[in-house]
Amino acid sequence: MHLVEHLHDLTLLMKEAKRLLEKGGEFYIETPHPKTVALASPKGSGAGTFTLNFYDDPTHIKPVAIGAVARLLREEGFEILKSGTSRNWLFAASHLVYQFLPPSRQKYTARVHWLGWSAYVIARKR
Repeated sequence: MHLVEHLHDLTLLMKEAKRLLEKGGEFYIETPHPKTVALASPKGSGAGTFTLNFYDDPTHIKPVAIGAVARLLREEGFEILKSGTSRNWLFAASHLVYQFLPPSRQKYTARVHWLGWSAYVIARKR
């Protein structure tokens, strides 16, 4: 679920996940990594075609640290199974080629995977 950066308050989301999941059910949350606020937006013909900087998406409310999400999940009784930076290594490796090519969606996708654009947490309902 790539949603938390669009919400003012995460409490209701955590409570609803707890209500809906069966015991042992898992909840995956992914959000742009807080370091994306420092990334440059695409320029030239790439401008407005891809969200590289967190604020390139006007629906983003605020960056959310994955540690804060994990804390809220624990408070709702979830067990944290894993957390980290999300990357597709095939896309990341393609950045080494795409960086020399003209702007394209593939180029920006490769770059965000190279940088580790998203952070995630996996939790299980106890």
